[in-house]
Amino acid sequence: MSATRASRAWKAITRNLLLKLVALGLALLVYLSVYLDREHEANIRVPLLVSKVPSGRVIVGEVPRRATVRVRARGRLLAEMKLTGQRDRGVYVNVELEPGENSVDRGLFREDVVVPLGLDLQPLDVVRPDRVAFHLDELVEREVPVAPRFVGEPPRGYTLSGAVSIQPPRVTISGPRTQVSQVDEIPTVAIDVSKHNTPFAEVVGLHLPSQFEVSPSEVEVRADIEPTGRYVLEQVPVIVRNLRRHRSSVEPPTGAVELWGPESQLAKIRALQEGGQPTGVMIVLDAQGLGPGAREVAPLVELAGQLRLVSVTPARFLLRIGAAEAPR
Repeated sequence: MSATRASRAWKAITRNLLLKLVALGLALLVYLSVYLDREHEANIRVPLLVSKVPSGRVIVGEVPRRATVRVRARGRLLAEMKLTGQRDRGVYVNVELEPGENSVDRGLFREDVVVPLGLDLQPLDVVRPDRVAFHLDELVEREVPVAPRFVGEPPRGYTLSGAVSIQPPRVTISGPRTQVSQVDEIPTVAIDVSKHNTPFAEVVGLHLPSQFEVSPSEVEVRADIEPTGRYVLEQVPVIVRNLRRHRSSVEPPTGAVELWGPESQLAKIRALQEGGQPTGVMIVLDAQGLGPGAREVAPLVELAGQLRLVSVTPARFLLRIGAAEAPR
């Protein structure tokens, strides 16, 4: 029974199907024609511009580049604006500066919307933003150094050796005086070193706040990545600091320092030691706040470059501090 009813229903639907489709199409055309000829309200996105900015001045503050405007226009025009690439059709919101005006904080209204001559479109209101606030500052230029920004770590057994060069090493930035004066350096965008195990060069952009312009906009960064190693430096001298005229003695007077770092830097340390030259590595005992007597003190080690401390032997030194010397 149900199958019979379904069959009858389907026949009723498909009876004169072509005629029904033609009628539906005509109805849609009539509706579309009426819609296109009638006026409608809609929101459109248009540029927001600040005009009559004096030469040598620059805007400081967050001013949106686009605004949402409520408009009334025929459906045909609204459809064309939506379907074509020229969605704003030359409509824009204009914030016009008065002569000598250096600070702006005001609402936006339909009177601020500029519509090209001959375009049949009526602005009703500025929806977003409903107001703008900014001030003007002197436009200045300044040359600042570039700082490379590395992220990640080289593969295991490798490290940045510290030999980094940037070309050009300095760039010229321009922007508001109050903000440019606070910039000491410009960092590069992040440079991932995790994919390198040999020296490399990359052309990268600069991480610059939106209110600045920079020239040039890219720099070449060259960095050395090399294998790492360990080296034990024997007979490292021990020095005592902050004694303030006290006599002192240290046992033992030297120690051993195990270092980790780039092979090239370890090779230099090794060559200096074998040649009997100072290596620049020292074991330091800090006597700040210590009075006469004997005590064990943990050492500090001063290193340069990318060298890192692995261990010091012994781990503590016996520091004897005597009576203070009489002033002369």
